[in-house]
Amino acid sequence: MPYNEDKIIDMSAAGDKGTCVYMGLSNESHKTAKEIFDTYANADDGFIRTRISLKNIFDSAPVSRSQAKCVCNHLDKFKEVVVDFSEISSMG
Repeated sequence: MPYNEDKIIDMSAAGDKGTCVYMGLSNESHKTAKEIFDTYANADDGFIRTRISLKNIFDSAPVSRSQAKCVCNHLDKFKEVVVDFSEISSMG
């Protein structure tokens, strides 16, 4: 499911602090929770894999060092990182 700004809820009016996470799931999926977690984790080391889809992060092609730093932030916490460049035609 691609990122959608329409799904963002402004919590500042309620005075709450923290982070809100939105997750959409297909009702027709036949995957088990174990299959999903096994994609990104193992029993010994916990979450060791991550996948970053650049098209879901930026409105257009990434062009600045600060955007690159944002993408690379905390990647050292994973043993395996997949950066998906699909639908990115150019980079600055």
